[in-house]
Amino acid sequence: MPKQTFFNLPDQKQAVLLQAAMNEFSRVPLHDASIANIIHEANVARGSFYQYFKDKEDVFYYLLETHAKQSQESLLLYLRKYDYDLFKAIPNMFTWMLEKFHERTNRDFFKQAFLHMNVKVEQTFSFRLRKEELQREYKRLIKGIDKTPLNYDTLEELHHIIELVFSITMHNVVHSFARDLTIEQANHRFNMQLSLLKRGIFKREHV
Repeated sequence: MPKQTFFNLPDQKQAVLLQAAMNEFSRVPLHDASIANIIHEANVARGSFYQYFKDKEDVFYYLLETHAKQSQESLLLYLRKYDYDLFKAIPNMFTWMLEKFHERTNRDFFKQAFLHMNVKVEQTFSFRLRKEELQREYKRLIKGIDKTPLNYDTLEELHHIIELVFSITMHNVVHSFARDLTIEQANHRFNMQLSLLKRGIFKREHV
């Protein structure tokens, strides 16, 4: 997280610095990014940068976390819209994520982040790991989800069903960048996998 001195800056100065960082992380992956380029574009001194952020990783993960929180909020909105039917909400959220991540101003940033993904990047966008940080929202999700069509026996199994759906969702977002898919192609692939998950892999007589 940024230091408090960053949040004390006027909104416009915050935006300029974050945009400069976004531009640098869109140009190259995190490990190749240059603080010198960021501060040059933002027109701030190197010393000032370190008053705001610990290092380049700090500002990178702050940007990523900001987008991850927006995705979490989008999920909650779609769940409410579709009366907590997970399999109606998730496809709409997936399309929203594709459209957001593939916007011209975002595409290169997310492409660099996802195609050079490490454990921390994955954790930032992992709803399974984020639920410890967002317990109230996650409990609300568990409580509200329409469980009628779901085949599970225990609460633990329900958690795993949700994690499977979220894992498939993020895998397909990353895959859309790796294969340079159109939104239509990515949606087709994602919806096919969701359909297979709902149907089950084995025929009844073989379960």
